Amino acid sequence: MSSIKRWQLHPQQSDLCNKISAELSVDPVISQLLLNRGISSLRKASIFLDKSDSGQRFVFAESDHQRCSDIVYQAIADQRPILLYGDYDVDGMTSVSIMLMALESCGAKVQFYIPDRFREGYGLQASVLQAIKDQGIGLLITLDCGVSNVKEISAIKSETPCQVLVFDHHQLPDPVAPADGMLNPCTLPDDDPATGLCTAGIAYAFICDFFQRYFSHLDPSPYLDLVALGTVADVAPLHGLNRSWTHHGLRLLGQRKRLGISALLEAAKFKGDTVSARDVGFTLAPRLNAAGRLASASLGVRLLIATSEDVATQLAFQLETLNLQRRDIGAKMVDEALELQSDDKRPSNVTILSNPNWHAGVIGITASRLVEHFSKPAILVSGSGPLGRGSARTVGSVNVYALLRSCRDHFLSFGGHKQAAGFTVSWDQIDAFKSSLIEKASAIDPLDLQAIIDVDAELTPKQLTLDLAKQLSTLEPFGVGNQAPLFFCDGLKALALRPVGNGQHIKATLSTLDEGLVIDAIGFNLAEKLAYFNKTPLRMVFRLTVNHWQGRSLPQLEIVDLK
Repeated sequence: MSSIKRWQLHPQQSDLCNKISAELSVDPVISQLLLNRGISSLRKASIFLDKSDSGQRFVFAESDHQRCSDIVYQAIADQRPILLYGDYDVDGMTSVSIMLMALESCGAKVQFYIPDRFREGYGLQASVLQAIKDQGIGLLITLDCGVSNVKEISAIKSETPCQVLVFDHHQLPDPVAPADGMLNPCTLPDDDPATGLCTAGIAYAFICDFFQRYFSHLDPSPYLDLVALGTVADVAPLHGLNRSWTHHGLRLLGQRKRLGISALLEAAKFKGDTVSARDVGFTLAPRLNAAGRLASASLGVRLLIATSEDVATQLAFQLETLNLQRRDIGAKMVDEALELQSDDKRPSNVTILSNPNWHAGVIGITASRLVEHFSKPAILVSGSGPLGRGSARTVGSVNVYALLRSCRDHFLSFGGHKQAAGFTVSWDQIDAFKSSLIEKASAIDPLDLQAIIDVDAELTPKQLTLDLAKQLSTLEPFGVGNQAPLFFCDGLKALALRPVGNGQHIKATLSTLDEGLVIDAIGFNLAEKLAYFNKTPLRMVFRLTVNHWQGRSLPQLEIVDLK
């Protein structure tokens, strides 16, 4: 089912675009895209296009770097065992892998642990205290967690001689966990180039400084592939240091020098010569995340640090199998959810469904699928025992966090942001919660339920050139904070059409109305809008890309929507 989407055109600033274009020798369209992304000065534009970092040695305050580096160096010098404690998502896996390999290269006695998503849950668990005592751990470093674990870290500090460092990018609570040192981008000013770092970026920033202080013969740059992987998978904003490090890291990913990455791409039957941020999001990240959703995230770490081709191939096969299982589970859950929803005759601006037998590791993905299907917020609850775990996703301009917050009296715990949220609820509260949520959602404006497509600029057919497509590629990597540019055009018609991809997608040959220009196009998941292609002229929103085929490079349109 296709939902109607709102097209919103960014304010066009032709005079300023022409000035920036003349100064930087770029197409005025590129200037408009920079303005759309809040880049209005020539200095910022030059840095953005150059993808250079700020040249800072100290990403965080020098005193914070000094404290953390000294603690780690002394632990290595004393040969005290170091425990890395990470989260079970890709950011946790990559940050643990970076720290593990880097510290081992310095002679550290280091091990890692990632909690089970279902048995232990997120964050530092109380059970780590006994492990520290039993194993004589001298230094604990939490990665992608820890900033809120006041009780657990206080117990470690009071009952053992173990020191604690917290490398985390989550919001700072009050009080903050009493660690011996902390690196967190939330301590930085809003305009700092490091504000959007995920934990993989934090780990890399630490290693850069640590190597420069104590092991200057070691090079941190080979870890940039894992930084890019963690950054894109964690949906971190691609600006500042994230943009620079992801740009260089994606190049490394494409070179497939890391055995685990190469094996995972091979298992996924990935044939590309390069790896883009999109490839990370749709190929690498889902397979790594499948480990934490269905089995153990330690499988992902073991893959990323693998030094044997046989071991890497075996682990990649396991992750590929888990990902296929995750897809099957998700598809079954979608079918069950659609059946449940069809039985619910109450009109509502939200989809709210529950089933104790649904897999808690897949409900978030399933909620996203239901949002696409119904074009309204989706909330799913699963989990055996007295408590249910809920996951929510939204659409359009509806703030799902605020919507759920209005029902917070029904929750035992609750958190999230505008686009997604999670909670725990007693099963005996489910019916009351559903009724309350449906009532609160009745106030949603139907216009707010429409997905929004932000259009960067209108292009004429004459602007659909290979040169502009190549210039657009200089804005990569694309992702949160720097979405792939979207354009509007109504000066083309369809010459030929054919369904591809099991009939879900449309391959088209388009031309100007006088057929003076011909260009290829692909429309993913647009089979339901096949009739729109028969309209003349076509009204469409699209991306302008470069298609490399049989040694030739040609411009191509990736159609996103038609009206």
